[in-house]
Amino acid sequence: MVNLRAGMRRVYHEHIPKKFKRRVVHIGRRVAFNLERLINRELPSSVNVETNSACNRTCYYCPRPSERTELEEGLFYSVVDQLKDWGFRGRFTPVGYNEPLTDKRIFRFISYARQASPHFHIMLVTNGDFLDERVMDSLIQAGVDEVLVTIHNPSKTDKINELNILRSMYHNMILQDLREGHRVSPLNNKGGLVTLERSEPVPACYAIDTLNIRADGSVVLCCQDSMKQNVFGNIKNSPIREIWKDTAFVRIRNGTAKGVYELGICQRCEYEI
Repeated sequence: MVNLRAGMRRVYHEHIPKKFKRRVVHIGRRVAFNLERLINRELPSSVNVETNSACNRTCYYCPRPSERTELEEGLFYSVVDQLKDWGFRGRFTPVGYNEPLTDKRIFRFISYARQASPHFHIMLVTNGDFLDERVMDSLIQAGVDEVLVTIHNPSKTDKINELNILRSMYHNMILQDLREGHRVSPLNNKGGLVTLERSEPVPACYAIDTLNIRADGSVVLCCQDSMKQNVFGNIKNSPIREIWKDTAFVRIRNGTAKGVYELGICQRCEYEI
């Protein structure tokens, strides 16, 4: 299933004409979400683990908490072990509201996850500023399956050219351009925290079945909950399976998946049009 989504991502970014992208992105994500829900049932379809809270950029559409936190190394390994024992076979992404390549531990983290389970689809999301051939080789050696590079303003032409050359060298690398005037994937307003020029709600959420763990160990509602407005537990205190199966969390996920928005952050959530 994760390979299907990865394939859909590649087709979207590399083969769908730009003028059609905004029309099909929500359809594709919704189809993938429904299939993942059917297959995974009680497990998360994907897991995001924020290993630190550092980022070298300050994009207006990415509100980040001011505190600087680093996830304890043992907690990361514990999450991986728990996912393996749980039978998780989805997308595993060591990222949150950070730039993962600022964390020097990222290569051994990926290596540990790869050795723990061949069934994880390990995906790295990076802004590409620290990415070069040497880093790509190290990521692949560690066991990464897919590298998604998001290009932001400002970006020098030389760096974009370098990333395009890297993409031609590595089949598992995808470029997602988020620059003004080049953007083809819609931004999210982070539950109302970001003002977008033109936006509208989506009919139903397709991000709610991802388990999101922040650098302080807290499990938040979804990947749009940048300020941790809705926390459902902390991996320092509870097993991730217990947090995921919390009655209130399950109710909210099931309702949100059907377009029933119980929480204020969900009611304010919109995508750029």
